[in-house]
Amino acid sequence: MSDSLILDFDDDWVPPARSRLVTLKPMGAGTQMLESVSSLLVRIARAHTVKPLDLLNREIVPRTDIQLRRPSSSFVNTHAKTANGLGKYAHEIVGALEQLTGQTGLASCSFLPWRELLASNGNSLLHPRPCWCPTCFHEWRAAGHEPHFPLAWFCEQVAICPAHERPLIDRCTQCGRQQPFVTRHAYLDYCSYCGEWLGKEEPADGNAAALPQRAIARAKAIGELIVVGQTPEALTLGARGRHVAVIANLVQRHFGGVRVEAERRLGVRPHTLQSWLGKHRLLSLKLLFELSERVGVSPVVLLRNDPTTTFDLSQRTAMKPIKHRPPVSKQRLDDLRKVLDGIARNGPHHLPLTDIAKTLGEKYTFLRYRCPDECRRISAAHLRFKSDNSATKLAASVTQSRKIMMRLLSSKRRITRKIVKAELAAHRISIACPEVRAALRRAVSDFVSTERLRRGEKPRSS
Repeated sequence: MSDSLILDFDDDWVPPARSRLVTLKPMGAGTQMLESVSSLLVRIARAHTVKPLDLLNREIVPRTDIQLRRPSSSFVNTHAKTANGLGKYAHEIVGALEQLTGQTGLASCSFLPWRELLASNGNSLLHPRPCWCPTCFHEWRAAGHEPHFPLAWFCEQVAICPAHERPLIDRCTQCGRQQPFVTRHAYLDYCSYCGEWLGKEEPADGNAAALPQRAIARAKAIGELIVVGQTPEALTLGARGRHVAVIANLVQRHFGGVRVEAERRLGVRPHTLQSWLGKHRLLSLKLLFELSERVGVSPVVLLRNDPTTTFDLSQRTAMKPIKHRPPVSKQRLDDLRKVLDGIARNGPHHLPLTDIAKTLGEKYTFLRYRCPDECRRISAAHLRFKSDNSATKLAASVTQSRKIMMRLLSSKRRITRKIVKAELAAHRISIACPEVRAALRRAVSDFVSTERLRRGEKPRSS
């Protein structure tokens, strides 16, 4: 007797599409603790039991226009943070994640919903290093929830946790090191270097001052922006030119259209409103916060531009004036050009232009702007000097590494890679250099052959 399995499907039934990566929904959806893109990437790597950097380098980056030959430290520690921002990396990585996981709406896990409103360079948007709240990690682990890094923790304008109103920390309490944006393992609440749990709280300081109300208000305002970014309202509030309409309406309603009076009453620098309205420049997040704080509302309330909203237009503390450089005399400029011309001709070429600018008491950007030809020649001469000396330095490093290895072998003690690496580092030589590694192997081979000859043994044929 044989049983047959009969599957009765409708004629128009279509099997669901398969995704290459597991589909994980962002944690904290609909709340101010919404998970960030980089945190979601790490959790997906954990679901596939791979390292987050391998997932990023082998699956995500090849599906983007990001030019990344290898996972360099600058990308892991610095540039990877922009996956949570509103620039190219955020757009490319979010698109690749949506394609690989078969889901949509991941743009709200970054600041991409506000890319038409905020400056594209991400000025004052993201922290230079990951920050976290130990209390959140402790509560999530105690409740059996998977820890994650909310998007709010990555915002530079947030200094405290929106959920617990306590300062965020950015260093491991055990080893004191800052964490990379792409963790070395797939556990977000453990240190990437010493493996210590990041949920351990630092001892309380009885003399610590109370948290400033401004920090609390900004954390709540960022949480409000994140919540709105997950709704269709973000398409309206984050539309291009929205801030221009809001500022123009504010000036017209409360200051009779007089921008000078608006700048005086709001405490902003002269001609600031003119630059925002006339040139239609995008705002940085910091400027958006400052403008909303000066009218006494949150950024979301300000962008909604509701005619019934009442603003607190009392006189506020003026913004710090911009320090303008006094004009440089023609004689001083001619003297600088003569000095730079002499350096370009005769040296010193071992100093970069930044060091030369410090020696002259000028800023690097000033010299590049006012003396471009001389600076270009100095930079070219410095590059030639570095190129000419690179071969000499490499030969010296190879010779020195051979001497170090022969000395270690002659000591008759057990030699490990860690010991060799430490000895080389003491002489500022990197074992990552292929020529250095080849010199070390030749030194070992020569030492073994010499020892065999000394003992009267026949050397092995190669």
